[in-house]
Amino acid sequence: MADQPEQTLRLRVYIIASLSVAGALALLVWALTLPTDSFWRGMLSNVGQTILVGGVLSLAYEYFLRDDMLKMQSESEGRIVEKYESISEKFDLAEGAYTLGLRRIHQKERLVDYGPILVGAKSIVLMFNDGRTWFSTHQADLAERLAKPNLETVVLLVHPNSKFLDALADKVSVSREQLVSKIEESIRMLKAMVKNGHKLEIYGHFMPASYSLCLSEDRAIFVPYPISRKEDRIPAFEFAADGDGSYYFMLKRDVDTTLAECSAELFPTRASSKPIRIQETEALPKG
Repeated sequence: MADQPEQTLRLRVYIIASLSVAGALALLVWALTLPTDSFWRGMLSNVGQTILVGGVLSLAYEYFLRDDMLKMQSESEGRIVEKYESISEKFDLAEGAYTLGLRRIHQKERLVDYGPILVGAKSIVLMFNDGRTWFSTHQADLAERLAKPNLETVVLLVHPNSKFLDALADKVSVSREQLVSKIEESIRMLKAMVKNGHKLEIYGHFMPASYSLCLSEDRAIFVPYPISRKEDRIPAFEFAADGDGSYYFMLKRDVDTTLAECSAELFPTRASSKPIRIQETEALPKG
């Protein structure tokens, strides 16, 4: 029933076009019966030719072109609908990202510029597994930060006595002893850069880490870890401390909870401090 108006319209066009052609032929025949020098002969001939052309074109359109035109129109409408839906999805995505506090996505973590946060943030938390490669890559910015007495830095690394260490070592294709060595190297590297009384605290956690994090007072750079051994293109996500729904605050709560479960600092950086035990029964590696 939805096609009935269309069929009725097409039938009317057929009838009108056919009558126009028939009428035009009648005018042309009539014109031929008039004297050659008659004014009406020329007039009827011109009118008949015009009507004939219009009628023939209308019939040709209906027979050959109308279906194609309607198909093109339908396809155009379909593309418009698809485009609208695509735009609508992008608006929804943008709204959701803004609500979550997402401000930027980096396709590759290694291309992230950590400099502004490392050098300028008053307080930051750096959370990694062993962190050695990252600390080496950003050594210049870290050295500049750790020489400023008015800034504070907290580092969270996997504890050398963590049960998670075996699985982590297997994932990165090294032995447990090699991974412990990397953790110790990270700690020595950081301690060597501390100057002018900068407050550096290093803690060891016992939980499997699924991401690395650089957290300042107003920004979080979040890097998810892949499960497999193969390192693919790893993205990084920047979240701002804007609004109650921002993912920044979830990350901060996660860090605060993890720090609260660390009963003591791992390798204190104060010169007068001695290495202390994270748990009563677990001695720390020598540093």
